[in-house]
Amino acid sequence: MKSIIPYHEVLFYGIVLVWGLLRYHYFKSKNDDYAESWDVPNFPQYDTLLQNKNPYYAKLSMPGKLKFISRIRLIREELEFQGREDFEITEEVKVLLCASITQLTFGFNSPTIPMLKGVVVFPSIFYSRLTEAWVKGLAMGNGVVFLSWDDFINGYKDSSETYNLGLHEFAHILRLQALESGFSDERLSMYFEDWEENGTDAFEDIREGSQEFFREYGGTNKAEFFSVCIENFFEVPQKFEEKLPDVYWHLCYLMKQNPLNYTEDFNFDRQDAQLANEEVQEKIPEYDVLNSKFEYNLWQFFGSFWFIWLMLILIFQNFISSDGTPVWARMSLICVVIGLVVRIQYYQNFRAIQDREYLYHLFLRVIPVSIGISLFYQVFFS
Repeated sequence: MKSIIPYHEVLFYGIVLVWGLLRYHYFKSKNDDYAESWDVPNFPQYDTLLQNKNPYYAKLSMPGKLKFISRIRLIREELEFQGREDFEITEEVKVLLCASITQLTFGFNSPTIPMLKGVVVFPSIFYSRLTEAWVKGLAMGNGVVFLSWDDFINGYKDSSETYNLGLHEFAHILRLQALESGFSDERLSMYFEDWEENGTDAFEDIREGSQEFFREYGGTNKAEFFSVCIENFFEVPQKFEEKLPDVYWHLCYLMKQNPLNYTEDFNFDRQDAQLANEEVQEKIPEYDVLNSKFEYNLWQFFGSFWFIWLMLILIFQNFISSDGTPVWARMSLICVVIGLVVRIQYYQNFRAIQDREYLYHLFLRVIPVSIGISLFYQVFFS
């Protein structure tokens, strides 16, 4: 009995399945910071420390906490720590400093900020020869951050003051990274200038004294404005969203997290952007299909190019299989199902297929590729 589906096509499905399994269970597990974090060494010690001294961490689910601690461990391996004026760099100091960075980058693919090279810690306020003044913190263009430990700790004690030295200084380095590009999350580089432009009115209002939500220091320059926004973003997100929804929601998109979303570990995805667009004047992009403008434009082209493929289909009389099903449609459907099954099996939750950004990405790739390969089959194997 002759098979309805050619063996070449079956072979293709097998290749898609094997690639999907490799992608999620090998390559993705290597890049996912929390893929193996269920066995984080010394988890109870980390958990006790962070639960008491980092409110952001305390609100995470257990998987979120494991991911958070795994990221701390990765950041700690990348950074150099130095103490000044007899300040001792203990394990607790390293963990809390790395936790501040982890909080800042929690929505990104990579927990580290490549431009950040080291942290120098003073016991308290210190004198800077560069600024010729006594300061609490400094972020240098060479990637080194200087901090007063007393002020760093106080920044996490009372969020209502909206002053968090760690987040403020590390945000300066993140901004430099965004302007220099080279970060693993290209959205930060791609969208940063747009975000600053959207926040121009708020920035100018601070400078003119007509904006009371942000402290006056945020109007010093664009760099300080971003750092002050980051402080308010994490310290008082509810007030931030109420007072300046446009700035807040665009910052959610930029940072790929929403501090108001406690139930889903501060997640911010395509669906969240759609909901936010009901409140803001300047619309937030509802796509982030690929990580670079070139790749996005390339796949946009192929996504629309499938109409041309359909025209080519009509040229080939034998493009319909023996059961009357268009080969490209059958291949696309089966490949999409394979992709969804593998994804659900890896993440083990229904939200894995509710992500419209992922589904859009999947269809955008699968349909053109399936059409092209089915056309190839018809030309060379029929």
